[in-house]
Amino acid sequence: MYRHKIFICLGLVLFLVSALTGCYQTESSIEINSDGSGVITSTFNFDNATEEQRQQIKAMLASPNASSNFNRVSLEKDFPSPYFEIIALESDQENLRFKTVIKFKDINRLLAVNTQSINLNGVDFEVDGGKLIFKIEKPSQETGFGSAMQFTRKGGGLNTNSYPKETIRFVDANSKDFIEFSHEYKEDDVNREIKWKNEILIPGNTIKRNIIRYNFADYPVLNPVKAACIKAAWNRSKQPKITASQSYLDLELNATMPSSQDSRYLGFDDVYLLSGKYSDGSDVELVETWAKGLHTFNDENNLAGKNSFKLPVYLSFPTSPVESLESARIRIRLLRGKGLKRVELGQIQSEHTYEQSPLTITTGNLVRDDLSLEIKGPVNQINRFLVKTKRGNVFPMKESSWTRSDDHGSVRYWKFLPLSNLTLIAEIYGAVEYTWLDIDVPTLSLSPEKKNSVVIKDNDESTGREKQGKQIALPENLFKDKSAFENFWASVADDQVVPSLLEVSGKMEKLKENDTIYYWYQSDLVKKLKERKNFFEANKEKIARSLFKLFLTMPDQNGSTAITYFLTNGGLTGLIRDDALEAVKDRKLKNGIDTIFKGELSDKERDIFNDIFQRSDYWVESLEIFKLLTRGPNADIALAERTLDDKGQSIHVRQHALEVLIDRKTGFSSSDLKPYILHSDMRDWTLNAISNRLGNYGSPDQISKEKLITVLKPLIPVFEDLAEQEDQYKADAPGKILAAIK
Repeated sequence: MYRHKIFICLGLVLFLVSALTGCYQTESSIEINSDGSGVITSTFNFDNATEEQRQQIKAMLASPNASSNFNRVSLEKDFPSPYFEIIALESDQENLRFKTVIKFKDINRLLAVNTQSINLNGVDFEVDGGKLIFKIEKPSQETGFGSAMQFTRKGGGLNTNSYPKETIRFVDANSKDFIEFSHEYKEDDVNREIKWKNEILIPGNTIKRNIIRYNFADYPVLNPVKAACIKAAWNRSKQPKITASQSYLDLELNATMPSSQDSRYLGFDDVYLLSGKYSDGSDVELVETWAKGLHTFNDENNLAGKNSFKLPVYLSFPTSPVESLESARIRIRLLRGKGLKRVELGQIQSEHTYEQSPLTITTGNLVRDDLSLEIKGPVNQINRFLVKTKRGNVFPMKESSWTRSDDHGSVRYWKFLPLSNLTLIAEIYGAVEYTWLDIDVPTLSLSPEKKNSVVIKDNDESTGREKQGKQIALPENLFKDKSAFENFWASVADDQVVPSLLEVSGKMEKLKENDTIYYWYQSDLVKKLKERKNFFEANKEKIARSLFKLFLTMPDQNGSTAITYFLTNGGLTGLIRDDALEAVKDRKLKNGIDTIFKGELSDKERDIFNDIFQRSDYWVESLEIFKLLTRGPNADIALAERTLDDKGQSIHVRQHALEVLIDRKTGFSSSDLKPYILHSDMRDWTLNAISNRLGNYGSPDQISKEKLITVLKPLIPVFEDLAEQEDQYKADAPGKILAAIK
């Protein structure tokens, strides 16, 4: 059994193929030698289609948005060496005839192929002396005996009104004797089971039936690396659309990056759970993740400074969740590129094709002031596209969308520079290659996935909510409007203030439903409590510590920083500063850090924050700590320099590092600044920071406006280009900079 899917994706225009019922035919002939090797020849044609149908199919195949996996790159992935060899690949789109001829070394490995290009599900065989007994058992609607074409329709999925006539033949390569199965799919038999069995004599064969789980391609296998677990949980709350399993494992790892001297790792795609043992004693069998497609690496979030990358893995299992997974090993397919070069393709023109071997790049219509490119060829060899302006400046563009397959891709850029007088530039790798990387996973405790909700406990002083003799019942209309909210706090008894404050603070989503209540809680509620002078002075430490401990238990600290603003506005942060430092050290406090730690840092605080900053992999935590370490007269300028150069650091943190250097570094020059103005992700932040600085929004610690203008003057041509951007909002900042300089 052999199946090609030529997958045609027409974007917004999706063709319903009910009219194609019975119009195509597939035939596969599998010649088998006595040692189990052989050749599979598969043909696919539309000979029975009407002329109207044939023209419709040709139009679909010719669409610039069509993506076909009927190409050598895709076939080599599906039929990896050394187990297979592609002998012939013929695509006659004029006559709608397609043919492949592929050698295989082992019939068992042929049966193990199960990708978009082939589906052998349902075919099996056994050996009885000189006889091979083949059998097919499968639902009728699961086509696959030979090549097949899949179309999409509106709403997605295979159009089940389209059925082929399929034939599969098993042939003795020596005598040419054969057995054959043929079936024409009809709409009225899609629920019928296919059951077929026959035997063929292959004298003197040495074939054995071996169950092969997967045909791993013969790529280099790198030395295994270690991984740290970020998240491991069973999720049963909803059924993923792409699996029928009752549960799935939501796993996120932080994997060590393998070393590479002469190439750059671009990303990974295929992910497999190779081995491991569950706590119930059962062994893991090979499981492939459902997360398909290339996960690209980039300098800002995966590589360089951190020397690691995040690996999301989603694995479905038909059994109930177990408590742990031991000795697990993950295998991923890494893509790496060599020989990066920059190529000028020519002036940007509407609906123009650029030939740059081995790629063909075509522009779309330019009337909407955006640029779209369609690429055919080995798309993964493209690193990025850039443009050169009439002033000679070269800008990388930030794509608004990128889609890619093995041999086809499209990228779009929204409203950048005027497209006239621009030269299109491509950064292309001379070659890309795949490698396997095995990743050893620590023992995982697999807990059920929990919903993000505040867990209310009857606790002692070590947690947020104090032990209460009775449950606090808040008025039903408390969050109705600001008047009701204020009146409640004016009337609540002293002994109920702290419990009520904790109860209300735990309902952060309710607070956020009304902006006036939400901001009154942060700024004016503590003022109201301070009017109870004797009560407040006697209970302020209890209020501060209880609220802070509640904040540490909140599932979303980032969404609950209203509590830290309450504490700051009440002048209460000094009472919890030691507790907060311990929480930072224990990695329990990751949000609201810069709100709590006001004023100059002690040496102890600075040492702890430096250590946590180096180890943090959460950008909000990193950003808040960075702000602390680089503020005031003792700002750590050296840290800002290291952070800006650390491409493994979050883009948000690097942006603030650049702002610190613009404001504070003596000798910061235009050549230091220019790369970040050109950078597609850093550009807007940088321009706005400069614009604000020239508008006198700053502090006494910053360099003078006159000195900054001196740094900026050599960059006038760059600002002139950026002031011409089609997006007027983005053109505003460079326009203001030019006005200030001139």
